[in-house]
Amino acid sequence: MYEAFCFSRCESMRKMNPLKNGIKLAIQIVILCTLTANLAAEENVSSKAAQEFANQMQRHLPIVSEESTWESVRAEGRYVYGTARYHYNRKDVERMLIGTGRTIEEYREFVEKVGIESFCEDSAEAREAFFSKGVYVKLIYLFSDGEKFSEIDIRSCQTKKS
Repeated sequence: MYEAFCFSRCESMRKMNPLKNGIKLAIQIVILCTLTANLAAEENVSSKAAQEFANQMQRHLPIVSEESTWESVRAEGRYVYGTARYHYNRKDVERMLIGTGRTIEEYREFVEKVGIESFCEDSAEAREAFFSKGVYVKLIYLFSDGEKFSEIDIRSCQTKKS
């Protein structure tokens, strides 16, 4: 059976036109190179847009509020990372939650919802244009001692608003 398989395979290969097969291979290589170039170009556009956004935001830093300070904004590839540091630590939050019946996880969910809404609220259309370039945003919230409290990945204002 193996010999029959090999024989039929060899016969079919002999019948193939080497020029035709070379052209097929060349077309496949061109298609692969084009797709790769398009992906690289898309990544480049996303990276440039992310860097432009980060540069614009850095001009306004630090942004200090009653509860937190936005310390940094940076771009890495297609992501823009924004970091805020609270003026309190985990123990302060746990103390604040005593008697409320709420958990720190529920508080985290609330913070994440508010973070998304704040990022998207006034300029959702402008943000969607930003996202349409393939740029994503991560908002990182730290406690005053540097411990990470939350990290929010925002890829669209349409799907994140509730």
